[in-house]
Amino acid sequence: MTKLTETQSIILTAGAQRPDNIALPLPKGLAGAAAKMAVTKMMMRGWLQEVDANLRRGEPLWRETGDGHGTTLVVTDAGLLAIGIEPVVVKTADPLHEHTAEAPAVKTPTPRKGTKQAALISMLRAPDGHLVPLKRVAVLTRTEGAAEITRHDLTPAVSVSARIDGRGFSAAIHDVRQALATPGLLPAGVHYQLAGLYLQQQQAFAGLIQVFIAAALLVFLALLFLYEQFRMALAIMVAPLLAVGGVFTGLWLAGQTLNITALMGMIMIVGIVTEVAVFYFSELAVLRQNHRGAAHPLSLSMLIDAGSNRMRPILMTTLAAILALLPCCPWA
Repeated sequence: MTKLTETQSIILTAGAQRPDNIALPLPKGLAGAAAKMAVTKMMMRGWLQEVDANLRRGEPLWRETGDGHGTTLVVTDAGLLAIGIEPVVVKTADPLHEHTAEAPAVKTPTPRKGTKQAALISMLRAPDGHLVPLKRVAVLTRTEGAAEITRHDLTPAVSVSARIDGRGFSAAIHDVRQALATPGLLPAGVHYQLAGLYLQQQQAFAGLIQVFIAAALLVFLALLFLYEQFRMALAIMVAPLLAVGGVFTGLWLAGQTLNITALMGMIMIVGIVTEVAVFYFSELAVLRQNHRGAAHPLSLSMLIDAGSNRMRPILMTTLAAILALLPCCPWA
């Protein structure tokens, strides 16, 4: 048997009696530089080994490695042989199994057959029955998992964003839909949903179209209440509906697509053109009243006179609307 000092003998003997052959804590009075020197000599001879400490089991620390981790000291097989103990005989798991009935408080959970835990323990148990620490047969590497997992309706989801440059939004969405519709591109059970700015735009379009329809109906009701004639109200409503077509012509000439700003302009067109039409038809109603009452049929001269008399307010209203909306043009 190897000749040992009293301190070395105490450290190895105490470690052989502890679970997992842990050599800590060191004997009383052995601390500081003396402890470091003694442990270093024993590690150089292969009697002690520095391994990662299992903080969950409360293993004592020998050296901190940072991030809440550290190492502990265990007695190696050479250390056990140095004190005359066979490594196969003295192991930590056997006493626990032998005294399970006497000390139920230290019972460890028994892994169920077929589980990953049972498979792992079976790999770490030697043929003779003793346990081999995982740190002696494998290199443990700490890695970080996913910081965040996004789910929608308990289904894993991945968000993909992109920036469009040099082309229209609708054309890009059309190409994306065609690409995603390619057979075999998405695995079975995987589906997609277009969201983000596209979804906000679609919701805004739907809301503005509802506002446009509501504005046209309200204007028609106001004209019907003002003139008390369906024919007169319908004739005035034709003007803003035809003017809406001019919006699409202007977008085509400017090389722009239909967007939220254009839809807001269409709603404003309904009010502006209706106001101009009211100027004209109000003057026409006055001319008919002056020519033998309202029952007098319309003539070409009356239509021309109504336009001449109201040319100034109509022109001023139109120019004011154009100049007010001019800063919204892309080239302005």
